Amino acid sequence: MRVGMVSIYPPPRSKHAKQGGVASYSKNLVDSLLKCCSVVVFAEKLSVLDDYYFEGAAVYRCWSKGAKYPFQIFKKLLENRVDVVHVQYETYLYGGLASALVFPFLLALIRLLGNPVIVTMHGVIPLSRVNRCFLEENRINGNPLIMRVGLALLVKIVVSLSNVVIVHEKNLRDILIKEYKCCASKFRVIYHGIEDPQFSITPAEAKKKLGVRSKNVILFFGYITGYKNVDLLIESAQFLKVNDWVMLIAGGAHPRLSGDSSYLKYLSDLRKQASAISEEKILFKGFVPEEEISLYFSAADLVVFPHNICISSSGPLSLAASYGKPFLVSDSFRDIVGFDNIVFGDDPKELASKIDFFFRDATFGFQILEYSKDFKDKRLWNRISLQTYELYKEMALTD
Repeated sequence: MRVGMVSIYPPPRSKHAKQGGVASYSKNLVDSLLKCCSVVVFAEKLSVLDDYYFEGAAVYRCWSKGAKYPFQIFKKLLENRVDVVHVQYETYLYGGLASALVFPFLLALIRLLGNPVIVTMHGVIPLSRVNRCFLEENRINGNPLIMRVGLALLVKIVVSLSNVVIVHEKNLRDILIKEYKCCASKFRVIYHGIEDPQFSITPAEAKKKLGVRSKNVILFFGYITGYKNVDLLIESAQFLKVNDWVMLIAGGAHPRLSGDSSYLKYLSDLRKQASAISEEKILFKGFVPEEEISLYFSAADLVVFPHNICISSSGPLSLAASYGKPFLVSDSFRDIVGFDNIVFGDDPKELASKIDFFFRDATFGFQILEYSKDFKDKRLWNRISLQTYELYKEMALTD
């Protein structure tokens, strides 16, 4: 079987480059699928890379963000016939608003080729949460009502043009069925895969390299955006009672928002908030390059996810589990983790209490660590790629 993968994609010999989580997901999926089938990747052009290279899969750098990308991808698909086309999708994955609006044309063009079309919908925004506050937090201009109507229409068209839509969590499927009124039979739940890396450095060495030595290290990892609620984590620091803690904010500016003045002010305000509590204990580390990811996770004693809304399966959460690290999550992850002991509400004192309890109670810490390992075992990439391949075969037979 020959599979066509349409996605943003990291440069050769990398997985966690600055393109974002979807690029890492696609790279991991492709690498795992190569044990079962051949893959052709139709990826975004990058100025420093050749238009074609072979890296286990054939990679064509054939499209650019903007309104023309459906036709650029379609042209390359005509030259490289495949049995199934798997398209990765987020609202702004292929560019700005114009790119989002023409995404259905890409699916319609692929359908003209007679190929089954599978779409992985990486983000699902609950329509009930699209209000003025949500738009402001995520630096989106527009009217909430128009946004809800437009988003609902776009998603319904995408679903209708797809043979199957993959979502990473059951609660995301439920949102699409209940709030977007999409047909339940269209969806398959296949978890976001988790890597199985090996630490190349001990926790003590990692802490020494990061300058935190024997501290109790609390880690936030990932791009900083409003809905990730880093404010809550920082505010919780003033209520911590555990000794010798340090909080690492390992996340850079989101690429989509890096030129937005109000967003840059938000980042500046976060730093001021942290400095007012402790300049020595709350440390902003910026974007973490791929070669240093294991350094940060090795140093971490606890990883915290304070998001106030869950619109996708978190790539950083998968990374935390992949490195076998214990984690705490906000209430927005409750349906994903299914383990109430690690969940906290939208209250800095409650979060601080959970963190303190983790560091003070060895039994509680062990429970979280065991849960993290179990979470990882169910979502390892070899399992996820096999489930995805079985779906490809099913679609190729029924189309």
